[in-house]
Amino acid sequence: MSNLRLIINEELPSDLRAALDKDAKKDNITVNDAAVRALSDHFQIDPQLSGFHYRPVSERFKLRVPDELHQLIRIQAAHRLQTVRGVALSELALHFGTKRIDPGRRPRKVAA
Repeated sequence: MSNLRLIINEELPSDLRAALDKDAKKDNITVNDAAVRALSDHFQIDPQLSGFHYRPVSERFKLRVPDELHQLIRIQAAHRLQTVRGVALSELALHFGTKRIDPGRRPRKVAA
């Protein structure tokens, strides 16, 4: 497998988290692999899965994708003037039929 790129490192909306978890559990794959498979389906490429078995995801979801998939997400984000994170989350929400996620930039956190 190629190098994995981290594109999401945050809490997911509960409906998307539940859909990913259900899909992963059904096929005994990791939640990350369920997300990679869904995004690979959208971009019409062969998914490169880790081969690890299902285990519940921690509260903070870390989505790591292969280089080829990362590049395709970056291209789509650039064409749509959106973020890589936003494209990945919105495509996952569309795939799993969950609440739409805004693919634009989030407001920056203000330092305390």
